[in-house]
Amino acid sequence: MSKFSDLLYASRKDPKKALKVASIKALSVAGNKDYEKFIILTKARSGSNLLVSFLNSHPNVYCEGEVFWKLEGRPYEQILEKSLGKQPWYVKAKGFKIFYFHPLDAEECGVWNDLEAMKDVKVIHLQRKNILKSLISMKIALQSEEWMSTHNNKNKPPRKAVHIPETELRDLLEKTDDRIEKGNELFKDHQMINVFYEDFVSDTEEYFRILDFLGVKRIAPRTVLERQNPESMYQLVENYAELKSAFADTKWAHMFVD
Repeated sequence: MSKFSDLLYASRKDPKKALKVASIKALSVAGNKDYEKFIILTKARSGSNLLVSFLNSHPNVYCEGEVFWKLEGRPYEQILEKSLGKQPWYVKAKGFKIFYFHPLDAEECGVWNDLEAMKDVKVIHLQRKNILKSLISMKIALQSEEWMSTHNNKNKPPRKAVHIPETELRDLLEKTDDRIEKGNELFKDHQMINVFYEDFVSDTEEYFRILDFLGVKRIAPRTVLERQNPESMYQLVENYAELKSAFADTKWAHMFVD
C-alpha cells in the first residue's frame, strides 16, 4: 500500500487524525526537537489503540503506532530518528508505541539499547489487569480479522466464541509477568508511569495523569473507536468454566470476574 493509500484509508477511519498527520508531515521539515519524547511500552490487545487515539485527539500531542513492528530490511536507527525527529512548533509531546517483542523480524535489535540510553525519553508502561480478556480479544481479532472498531463501521462481523487451552493461557500469563518486570527494569532510570487500561477508560482523571506526565494541558479525550467485545467472558469463551476452575487457586484467579 502506498503512502497516499495509507493516508486515504486513515482519512476514512478518522478524518481529523488524518488531517493532523498530514499537517505534521508537511510542517516538520522546518520544525524543532524541543518537545517531550515518549514511548508507550505494552503488549498486544492492552488498549494501546485507544490510548493512541486519545492522545492524538490532543492538539499538542502526536503518537504514532507500531513503528518497530517489522524492520523489513530498514536500519532501526533510521526509523528511530524519523520517529523522534523534528516536529512542528505546536507539538509538545511526540512518541510511538512499541511492544515488548518488537521488531518481529529481528531477534536482536539495537533499538532497545538505544531507547534505554535515551534518558530523556519518557515511558508510559501500559498494562492490562485482566490479561485473559486481552487473549480473548486477540483470538477474536485473528478470527474476524477486525482489529479496531469505529463509529463508522456498518457491518460488524458476528461474534464467535473461542476456545482457549489452559496451557496457552498459563504461558501467556507467565510471559506477560516476565515482560512487565523486564520492561520496568530496562527503563528504571527513565521517567516512567505504569498505566492500566481498565483505569484510564473508566476514570478521566487517570487519563489526565498521563497528560500531566507528558507536560501538556489537560483536555478531555475523544475517539472514533468503540469497544469491540462487550459480551461476558462466559459468552466469548467456550471453555470458560473449565479455565476458571483450573486457575481458582492461582494469583490470576481475579481475572475470572464473570
